[in-house]
Amino acid sequence: MTQRIYVDYPGIESLNYYCVEGYHPVHLGDTLNSGRYIVEYKLGQGTYATVWLVWDTHQERYVSLKINCAEASKYSSGRGKHYILKFIDSFTHEGPNGSHLCVVTEALGPNLTEDVYDVWEDEAIPLQFARQFAVQVAQGVEYLHSCNIVHGDLHLGNVIYHSPALGSLFKSREKTKELLVPQYLVSRLSIDAILQLIADDPSQSHIKLCDFGESSFHDPASMGAQRKLNCPRVYAAPEVIFDELVSPALDVWVMGNLLHYILSGGQEMGSSVISGRPNPTDEEVLKNIVLALGKLPNPWWQRWEERRKHFDEEARPAEGVRGISRLVRTSKAYIKEEESEVFEKVLWGMFDYNPRMRLTSREVANRLEWLAS
Repeated sequence: MTQRIYVDYPGIESLNYYCVEGYHPVHLGDTLNSGRYIVEYKLGQGTYATVWLVWDTHQERYVSLKINCAEASKYSSGRGKHYILKFIDSFTHEGPNGSHLCVVTEALGPNLTEDVYDVWEDEAIPLQFARQFAVQVAQGVEYLHSCNIVHGDLHLGNVIYHSPALGSLFKSREKTKELLVPQYLVSRLSIDAILQLIADDPSQSHIKLCDFGESSFHDPASMGAQRKLNCPRVYAAPEVIFDELVSPALDVWVMGNLLHYILSGGQEMGSSVISGRPNPTDEEVLKNIVLALGKLPNPWWQRWEERRKHFDEEARPAEGVRGISRLVRTSKAYIKEEESEVFEKVLWGMFDYNPRMRLTSREVANRLEWLAS
């Protein structure tokens, strides 16, 4: 059989993903789940799924529908609840490339990463949004933990802009032989109008935490569960790197980086407490953790064999190892001078090496409420 060769286009998924066990081919106007959902626009795509804006004919409103690739579909089985993506429906769609798990949620805007790049002035999240979004992230994580759920994959790409008025932006549109590959590819919906809507009424704009593919239930009586996480390693807590221990304390560690990034401007302006390049090795992650926070406790320090390449036994950087300040300061545009000490004290509590001594998400949410005022 001749192998197909496709040309890739920036910002659009590769046609090579459309294969047996891969993406399901979707066209504008397609219907899914016995005609309930009508495909209107493309919202985005990832490694394991495409996401579409669809019209729900039962509830007569726009919702977001995520179609997982067939391979991934095989393995699918208080206060901050308003900041958690609302689940509406799920179903299995049979297509030429296999069985695809489809997940329907409320319609959302873009995420906090590349989508704000060309819209906000200075390529930074505006002050009024940054402060309220930081609080909402903390309260959203607190709500998950109150339900004994560990998110497991917190990062800017999983924090989504939302406004109740989003549905007003979309207009309905007025559909062939089943193919492994769609007849055409669809660019994602332009986000300029969405962000303008959000910017026009900050009081009605907030965030939603999404993508629970790495989430798990937590037994409050245990220290955590040992399992491998498939999420960005750059923000991994040390207990994940050394022991693959997953607990609510992991979310708090990662949230520390997320909050700092938001409150230092996001995008090109932002900085993380634990720095690093995408897809780093565990050695790189641990080196950056020690540079930022100091010596790892035993037995982790002794178990990290590569430490001698970067530090002496007092965790002083070796010659040629670039050091950074122990805690990167947030932007004064977002945190006033008199507030910075309070915020940095919270950050230190979120980056405690001992998961049991780390601040809980509830403590973080309570201590940062003043940010939204």
